[in-house]
Amino acid sequence: MRRIISVMAAFSVMGALMAVSALPVAGQDRTPEGGAVIIDTGCNTGGVGGTPSISTQDAQSVITPTGNTVLTCHFEGPPIQETVVLKGFECGTNIGLTRDSQLVYTKSGKATLTCHINPGN
Repeated sequence: MRRIISVMAAFSVMGALMAVSALPVAGQDRTPEGGAVIIDTGCNTGGVGGTPSISTQDAQSVITPTGNTVLTCHFEGPPIQETVVLKGFECGTNIGLTRDSQLVYTKSGKATLTCHINPGN
């Protein structure tokens, strides 16, 4: 069974891309180069690779002026037997799927999910 990690942004990443050239939006910090940082978006691991399915609001998307995006989510879940590092799984975002992804889930239950979205590639 194929698992897709879903990312539920507090507001659309595509909308944020359009807002970069307009006035700042709540939850968005403009950078001097014209990119954007979106904080406190929702994120879920989806139980990929047999890890517990956990959710968080501790997430941020960094969007460059060219639309390249890095989504990073930090989780605290239940402890597991061994630390797990997964790469190359499907990560679903508001602007599409990517396999440029990594999940590190530690024995103590701390986890970090990173997804790189390059719409031009």
